[in-house]
Amino acid sequence: MTLIYLGLSQLLASSLAQRAIGFLGGLTLMLMGLQALRSRGGGDGGGPHLKHGSLIAGLLATGSNPHFLVWWATVGAGLVMKAAAFGLMGFLVFAMVHWLCDLLWYSSVSITVFKSRRLWGGRVQTVMLGFCAAVFIVFGAWFVASAML
Repeated sequence: MTLIYLGLSQLLASSLAQRAIGFLGGLTLMLMGLQALRSRGGGDGGGPHLKHGSLIAGLLATGSNPHFLVWWATVGAGLVMKAAAFGLMGFLVFAMVHWLCDLLWYSSVSITVFKSRRLWGGRVQTVMLGFCAAVFIVFGAWFVASAML
């Protein structure tokens, strides 16, 4: 948000940047989907085999998602610029409200998943991981194909 506030939105809005984001992000999503398919049934996904932990994994998943980057380059940039029309304080209020909404949403999702964990047996986890991996691969392929058109 800060980079957009400082003018990065102009660069991200370019056709070349949009294609690069789509292509590289799509490849990353496909790779992550393939890795998830290979790891199905190999544990809960949060074991010691993670080199950098779930925080880094989450940052990589979010940061490499072309939809995330394209959204911030377009809709998000518009929202930041509208908030910036009210000066630095407007931008800061927008950022805080946005982060608070993210915190509330992701906390509610986390709590719901945690509270329903008894419903998530090994078979359900394997099926869900396979489904999510397939979605990553399909969306990744779609982003790569869209970037090449």
